[in-house]
Amino acid sequence: MANQTSPGAAAGGCLIAIVWIVLGPIINGWVLTWLWKWFAIPFAAKQGYTLVELTIPLAIGIATIVAFLTHQMSTIDDEYEKPALERLWGIILAPFITLLFGWIVQHWV
Repeated sequence: MANQTSPGAAAGGCLIAIVWIVLGPIINGWVLTWLWKWFAIPFAAKQGYTLVELTIPLAIGIATIVAFLTHQMSTIDDEYEKPALERLWGIILAPFITLLFGWIVQHWV
């Protein structure tokens, strides 16, 4: 007999896939723009260089390049093996925890 998934579980899986594919990169890009403003621009200014602020699309592109070069891309199959709450943690909460940490640290720079 085939392993059947309930409609609710399938809908939840689709929702997480949408969040993972669409919102994940946008949130990460937004967080990267703030980290860039707080750390990269002031550091470059102290060295006599000028950096422009990142836009969200540019930050998404940079994050994608870094993930590709450091082999941090996970497959959808890997993501579906994790419980839904753990997947949402990695997609939504982890970037905001990183932003909070960066916000705290930028007060010392």
